[in-house]
Amino acid sequence: MSDSTEEYRATLVMERSSYSQVVFMDVPRSYPPSTPVKCSFTVTGELIPTSKDWIGVFKVGWNSTQKYYNYVWVEPPLENDGTEPLKLEVAFSEYYLPKDDGEFYQFCYVDSGGQVRGASTPFCFQIPAESSLDSSLEKDILVITTQEQAEQMEKEKKGLVTEMEHLKEEKKILKNELDERLREIHRLRMYIDKLKADSTAETQPSKEQRSEIVEQVTRKEQLLCDAVAEDETKQEQEVPTTPSMQPASMIGLQDKYDKAMQKISMLKQEKLHLEEQVEAQQAKNLQLDSKMKEAEEDFHRLQDHVQLLQVDVQSSRKENERLHSEIQETIREVEGLRVENKALKGALSEQGPSDGENVKVQTILKQLTEARGTLHNEISNCNEANRRADKAEMELKELRKHLEQRPVAEEKQQNKGQIEAQLKEALRRIDEQDNAVARNQLEKEELYEENKKLKEDVSRLQKQLYELQVASVAAVAKPQTSPISPSFTDPFSGPELPPHYFDNIAELSGNSAGTENKKVCRHCQVCFPEISEDELTMHEQSHKVCPFCTLICDDLEQQEFEDHVYSHE
Repeated sequence: MSDSTEEYRATLVMERSSYSQVVFMDVPRSYPPSTPVKCSFTVTGELIPTSKDWIGVFKVGWNSTQKYYNYVWVEPPLENDGTEPLKLEVAFSEYYLPKDDGEFYQFCYVDSGGQVRGASTPFCFQIPAESSLDSSLEKDILVITTQEQAEQMEKEKKGLVTEMEHLKEEKKILKNELDERLREIHRLRMYIDKLKADSTAETQPSKEQRSEIVEQVTRKEQLLCDAVAEDETKQEQEVPTTPSMQPASMIGLQDKYDKAMQKISMLKQEKLHLEEQVEAQQAKNLQLDSKMKEAEEDFHRLQDHVQLLQVDVQSSRKENERLHSEIQETIREVEGLRVENKALKGALSEQGPSDGENVKVQTILKQLTEARGTLHNEISNCNEANRRADKAEMELKELRKHLEQRPVAEEKQQNKGQIEAQLKEALRRIDEQDNAVARNQLEKEELYEENKKLKEDVSRLQKQLYELQVASVAAVAKPQTSPISPSFTDPFSGPELPPHYFDNIAELSGNSAGTENKKVCRHCQVCFPEISEDELTMHEQSHKVCPFCTLICDDLEQQEFEDHVYSHE
């Protein structure tokens, strides 16, 4: 502990001694800006200057030798034995020196090792006429302060400069008022002298009257001077004389003075009126600021509402896609029913079906036709719902784009009426979008219920067809005389039913198989318009298809799908 303390004290002594190895001489209080500066200094015998030493201009409060404003290299003499002090001088170019910024600087001598060997007293750069306004510092005092102290001094200096400017302005105003009052007094004196001369020439009063008039005029002049000097803080004192004793010229002077006082009162009233107008304008500005803040809050609320509507539209689109996939599944089921109907027709054509069976077949075909019409209506409604959802999404995007393109700064420049009108219009459009989304949601729910009922009808019809097909096969097997060599009957030679009962259901959705620019997946039978062969191949490869039973297992997890494949082995 003692060793470290001694070491610290030795370091402080070395630093203090190193600062006195170079002494700067003749450093003035300030330098004029935009002029070269010569710096004279003396190097003691303890330091031998080298060509790598330099002198820098530092701002007072510096904490590192790298924070110099400008520097010049030291030119050491050729012959130096190091025993006697050296007087050297360097020059700083005016181009690289600070301007008149009110800051204090000092010279510092830095050797080649980066150690400070000496520092000058502070100085500043300012016009010589203004040097008397700053506080003087004692000469030959080394000022080393911290950064915090320098900042505090800078703040105090700025406060003093501001106060000084304020006092200058007040002094200028008071000087102008004093000059105006002096001119008014001089004008009144001239007028009084003229009145004195006129009164003497016209009336030729006696000495007593003359002295009385002079006394009255002097008293009046004194009253006017006192009223002007006190800046109109006292009321006019009435002269204890009767109107009969005053001459007409003094009455005119009194009238002129009264008019001047009235004008001053009028100016004061006008000043008060202007101050009231300023206060009213400030109150109005505060109200407008509050209105602007409310408008900004409404704007942010509308942005949040638009984002919620976008989320609703995205969920609606996903729901529409799910309904579309269910409709495609229903179409595939109807296609399977159509194939079964054809097989059933072939089976029924082998033997003349009874009237009861014909009635059942006609009933089933009628139900299929109705299911086909219902499916057509459902597909149309789904397409219409998709179009409305797309339209609502486009309107929401336009509204959001319009709201985002309106910066807050531009809104503040608009008046209150325009802001309220735009907010009402935006709220009205958002309400319309809400209503459209609600209607779209209701329509989707209705389509979902209709699709569910249609699936139930299809399942019921499939069951009835299966039962009818089993019954027809059993009826066909009864009239065969020999089970070993049955007679051949063309299943398609009998009378056929009208072909419109077995139209391709897929044509109802507007996706024709013969269209060249539309492609159908061979696994899920979904139609994809305007896609290439590579995209169709990628889509088909994305399905999980069992290589044994060709079952589509997209809904199964990977482990479940592998278990299903291994179950065939």
